[in-house]
Amino acid sequence: MYRFFFIALCFLSIHLNGQGIHFFEGTWEEVLATAKEEKKEIFVDIYTTWCGPCKQLDKSTFKDANLAAYINEHFIAFKIDAEHSPDRGLAYAFGIGGYPVMIFFDEYGIQKIQARGFKKPQALLGIAKFAKNELDTDSVLLQYFKKDIADIDKEELLWLFDRFDEFHIPQKSMYLAKLHNLLTDEEKEDMKYRYLAQYPFLSEGLKSYYIEKYTNPSLYNPDRDALIAMRYNVGRQVESEYVLAFSAKDMEAFKRALTRRMDYAVKTGQVDADERYILEEGYLDEYIFKQENRDKGY
Repeated sequence: MYRFFFIALCFLSIHLNGQGIHFFEGTWEEVLATAKEEKKEIFVDIYTTWCGPCKQLDKSTFKDANLAAYINEHFIAFKIDAEHSPDRGLAYAFGIGGYPVMIFFDEYGIQKIQARGFKKPQALLGIAKFAKNELDTDSVLLQYFKKDIADIDKEELLWLFDRFDEFHIPQKSMYLAKLHNLLTDEEKEDMKYRYLAQYPFLSEGLKSYYIEKYTNPSLYNPDRDALIAMRYNVGRQVESEYVLAFSAKDMEAFKRALTRRMDYAVKTGQVDADERYILEEGYLDEYIFKQENRDKGY
């Protein structure tokens, strides 16, 4: 009897592990609550229904036993359809324009690292371990993120603003909007480039404000160099280099283009040396996958 029970239990365990990553059913707010309760971090897969590499992740990578065991143990996994999910606003909050994108958050919903494009199981496992172990989250900063925004004054918001380059949370647009409303006209002018650098995280109203105020011929004077140097514009250049790399016709051309892309990313502070190694491995896997499946429309 006990032997039968043991065999049945083993079979059930193997069957459950074979299901791959267990994705949470619910809302983002429920994910955050569960993560805090279970003291786990968060893994989010942002996809679209028409995305070939997204489907391939579901069919292969997310079903890998080693990857699934690690993600299921350390993270609350969550899926967001960037076009149809009630939580699709997260995709826009993090400035995502291509799919798939996988984001690792800590238990408070603070972004740690993104993994873009198709990833083989071992590559994604490496990124997950990097996200889990390498970031030392600022506990003082977390105290502010857990406070009601109505209780945070202008000086505190200015302090938070100085840290936003390193910490990204979905509620970031609310902090930026409140600070903007508390600034004087002179302060807004002084901080315009810093706000433009946070463009992907601005509310629609603030985006319109900065587009109308600063997208004009005056940007073509020498002062425009300061704007180009900001993170948002640097990010756009990095994405341009990424597109050029993946248009390469053969592996050697791709590697040369990828080297230029990563050199630029390191030079402009987009990634550090450790991130570069992880990203290069992921991009190489993605290029191989796309070349092997280009006739399928992926």
